[in-house]
Amino acid sequence: MLNWQKPIPFRDGSVTETLELKGEPGEELAPLYQEIQQLYREIKRPQLEELQKVMQLLAEFYQMRQVAYDRLLTIQGNRMASQGSQCQEIVLSEERSQKLLEYQAEMRAFTVFLKKKYLSCK
Repeated sequence: MLNWQKPIPFRDGSVTETLELKGEPGEELAPLYQEIQQLYREIKRPQLEELQKVMQLLAEFYQMRQVAYDRLLTIQGNRMASQGSQCQEIVLSEERSQKLLEYQAEMRAFTVFLKKKYLSCK
C-alpha cells in the first residue's frame, strides 16, 4: 500500500512482512517463500550497512555538539532529516519558515563536518 502523505510515495512494510501477513505458505510454495526471504535479505544488507555507517558518523558529529532536540539529524526510513521535520505540517507558517532555516543550518553543519573528515589534507 502506497502512502502519499510524504512528498514522495513510499511503501509501508517490507516484502517479507507482506508475505507473512498472508500466513504460512503451503508446502509447494515454501521453497519459493524461503528463496524470496533470502533474496530480500541479500538486497537489503548493503543498504543497512550504509545506514550503519551514517549512524556512526552522526554519533561522532554529535559527540561534542549540542542542539535543540528538533534539530537533531536522524535517519527516518532511508532519509536523513531533522527530528522535528515530521511536525512541520502542524506548525504555523512563520514558525515553519524559521524551523526550515534551522534544519537546513544543521544539515550544512553536518556537511562541513563530513568535508573536514574526508576532504581535508592530512
